[in-house]
Amino acid sequence: MPGRPKSIARKKREHHLLCEKWMAKAVELYEVEQLKDKEDHTRMGLREVCRYIEGQCWEETKVKVHLDKMTLSRRLRGIHSQAESNAEKGWLTTEEEKVILDFTLKHAQMGWPLSRRRIEEHANEICRGRYGDHFDGLGKNWTKRFVQRHCDVLKGCWTRPLEGPRARAGNPVTKKAFFDILEQTINGGDDEDPIPAELIYGADESGFQQGVGTKEWAYGGAKDSILHQQRSGSRENITVMVTICADGTSIPPAVIFKGEGYQVSWKQDNPLKASLGYSKKGYLDGEIGVEWIKQFDECTREKAAGRQRLLLVDGFGAHYTHAFLKYARENKIHILCYPSHSTHLYQGLDVVIFSIMKTTWGRCRDALERDTNQVVDKTNFLSVYADAHLQTLTKENIVAAFKATGIVPFNPDVITTEMLAPSITTSTHGQLPLPMESPVRVIYDMLDCYVARQSIDTEMETESSPINEIMDCLTPATNPTSPTSTPLTSSHTKSISTDMPTRPSSPHAQTHTPTPSHNEPTQTTPIREAVQQLRSTSASFLVSAETPRSTMRIPTFKPYTISPFQHRYSSLINRTPATAHEEELRAALEDLERRDTHRKHQMVGMQAHVILQGMHVGKIQRHLQAAEEKRSKKKSKKIVGDGMPRLMSGDNVFAMIDAAEKQAEKEAEEKEERRIAREEHREALARWKAVENQRKERNKQRRAAHQASVKAWEAERDLAKTERRLAKWSKPRLQGIEKPIPRPSKPAVDESEDEDHGGDEEMEDEVGMGN
Repeated sequence: MPGRPKSIARKKREHHLLCEKWMAKAVELYEVEQLKDKEDHTRMGLREVCRYIEGQCWEETKVKVHLDKMTLSRRLRGIHSQAESNAEKGWLTTEEEKVILDFTLKHAQMGWPLSRRRIEEHANEICRGRYGDHFDGLGKNWTKRFVQRHCDVLKGCWTRPLEGPRARAGNPVTKKAFFDILEQTINGGDDEDPIPAELIYGADESGFQQGVGTKEWAYGGAKDSILHQQRSGSRENITVMVTICADGTSIPPAVIFKGEGYQVSWKQDNPLKASLGYSKKGYLDGEIGVEWIKQFDECTREKAAGRQRLLLVDGFGAHYTHAFLKYARENKIHILCYPSHSTHLYQGLDVVIFSIMKTTWGRCRDALERDTNQVVDKTNFLSVYADAHLQTLTKENIVAAFKATGIVPFNPDVITTEMLAPSITTSTHGQLPLPMESPVRVIYDMLDCYVARQSIDTEMETESSPINEIMDCLTPATNPTSPTSTPLTSSHTKSISTDMPTRPSSPHAQTHTPTPSHNEPTQTTPIREAVQQLRSTSASFLVSAETPRSTMRIPTFKPYTISPFQHRYSSLINRTPATAHEEELRAALEDLERRDTHRKHQMVGMQAHVILQGMHVGKIQRHLQAAEEKRSKKKSKKIVGDGMPRLMSGDNVFAMIDAAEKQAEKEAEEKEERRIAREEHREALARWKAVENQRKERNKQRRAAHQASVKAWEAERDLAKTERRLAKWSKPRLQGIEKPIPRPSKPAVDESEDEDHGGDEEMEDEVGMGN
C-alpha cells in the first residue's frame, strides 16, 4: 500500500547516504586492487573502480549513482566528506544527538511526546551545559534539520489525548491476566467443551449526539482559511448497544433514548429491528441491562444449540448486576470483563468499529440535513443510524476487530510492548536521569532489596504492602520460584541471583516469602554493615520502616571535577632511588598517586550519592502509590475495584456479587428502619416540645405569683421592723414547680448517612431556690 510521498529533502538525504555507502565499497575495492602487481593488466585505477561500483549499485538497487574519482582519491587520503566535516562543526556531537533522539522516542512511547519547541529546549540545555549560560541558543531551523537527519526513525503526527487511568491500565500484569482468563475460558474447563469462534461475542455501548459532528477536509475559495459547516447543534446523547460475533456477524442493536417515558412520536421505520428503550439520563442502567441480556440470549440461542457462549464486555456497572449475571449463568453465557480503563487495547469495537461508525454516521446525518433540511432527532434516528450501522458492520471489519485485539485468533502478541509503554511512567522503581553502570546497579539493587525485606519482616501481618516483589539477597533460597515481571518490579533485580525466592505481585496469588527465624544468629555481611552504618547518618530514613515525609532530605552533594587516572608507576615507586634527582622524582610520583587516590574517593562518594538518590526516589514512589491505593479503596464501594479482568459469570465473582446484593438489601432495610425511627422520633419530639412549653408556662406563672408574694412579705417585714414587732406571716416558699419531662432519646445514626445533628437548646435549670 503506497504511503505519503517523500519530501525533496528526504530524497536528497537518502541518495547521499546511498552514495556514501557505495563510495565506502569503492575505497575497499581500490585498496584490494592496489595489492595487485603493477604490471597486472587487470588492475583497476580510480576511474575504473568508480565505474565498476556504479554498475554494481545499479544491478542491486536499480538506482544510478555518480562516484567521482577525485572524491575517491580524497577518501583514500583520509579526508572526510563535507557532511562529516559539517557534523563536526555543529553545536552538538553525534553522541549528543543520539541521546536527544533516544529521549524523544522513549517519551513518545510513554505518552509524553515532544514537540519541536521542547526538542529545541532540551538541545539548548545540553549546549548551555557545555558552552556556559552565555550560549544564545540554537538556530530557528535546527529542529527542522534534526528531524530531517533522522527522518528514518522520526515522524511528526497529531497527538491524541490518553487519560491517566488508561495509560496506567495498559501494563503487562493486566495483559497477562486478561489473556490467561480468555484462553482458559475459550478452551473450556473439565466439564465444558471449547467455545468456537461463532459463539464468541463482544458488546459495548456508544453515544451518538444528534447535531454535533467531527471536522472534515473540504474545499472552498482560494482565499478562505476556514469553512463553516451548518449543523443543528443538539448535544442530546443517544446510546446504542452494539454486539458483534467473531464469525463476522452481528445481532440487532439496542437503542436507548433520554426521557421519562416512552413517546408515541418515537415510533418510526426500524430497518435494523433494533430494540428501543429509554432512561432518565439516556444511558444503560441495571434494568435495561437485564432486558438486553435476555434479548442477546434470544438472538444467539439457536446458533448456540445448548453450547456455552462467551460475551466480552467492559466494566460498566450494568454489565454485572446480580440479575444480569444470574440470567447469564442460567443460560450458559460466560461474561468476561476487560481490565478497567483498557478497552482502547482489548476491545475490538473501540479499536476498529466505532471510529469507522462515527465517521460514517456523521456523513449520513449531514446528508439528511443537507438534502432534506431536516435535523436528526428521536423521531428519525433509527433510519439514519441504520445506514451507518450497515456500512460499518461488514464481515471484514468485524473479523478485523477480533483479530486486532488478539481474541480470535487467539494471539496475545498483538498487544505489543510499545502499546503498553505509557504505563512505564507509573511503575514504582527508582529512576535516574542517566543509567548507572552494571556494578553500581547491582549494589543499589542489593541495598534496595535488603531494606525492602526488613520492611516486610516488620509488617508481615499487613496483607497489602507497597513493595510487590521482595528478594532475599543475603539469605540462601529455600523455595525458589520463577520471578514474576510486573510494573511494580525493578527490571534489574534478576542480575543479582537466578534462584532467589520472589513474592508474586499478581492480584490472585497471595504468597509470602519465607523469612529466617529471629532466633538464628545474623551473619555480618558488607551489605548489613553498610545499612547499619547508614542508620547513624542523616539519611537513616532510607533504611528504616518509617514513613517518608516531605521534610526528609538526602545529603546535598558538592560536585567535583573528576579526572580518572590509572596506577601506572607502582614499579617505579617501589625502586630504591640512587640519586637525589631520583628521590625528587619518586616524591613527585607519590604526590601524583595521592592526588589520584583522592579523586577516586571523590568518584566513589558521587556514585554513593547517586545510589542514595535512586533509593530515595524508589521509596517515595512506593509510599505515594500505597497512599493512593489506600485512599481509593476507602472511597470506592465497588465489589471488585482493582481493575483486573475477571470472568464475571464465574462462581467466585458471582458469590461476591450475590453476597453484596444481600448486604445491599440488608442495608436498605436497616436504612428504612432508621428512617422510620427518625420520623417517629421527630413526631415524639414535637409532642414533647408542646407539653414542655405548657409546663414552662405554668412554672412561669407560679414563679410570677411567688415573686409577688415575696414582695408583699418583704414590705410587711420592713414595716414590722419599723414598728418593732414580728411579721404577721412567714416568707412564702416556691411550691408546685413541675420537673422537666425527659426528652425522647435519639435513634441510632449510621455513619454513612448525613444526619442533622442540630437540636433545641439545652434546657436550663428551672428548679428555683428561695432566699
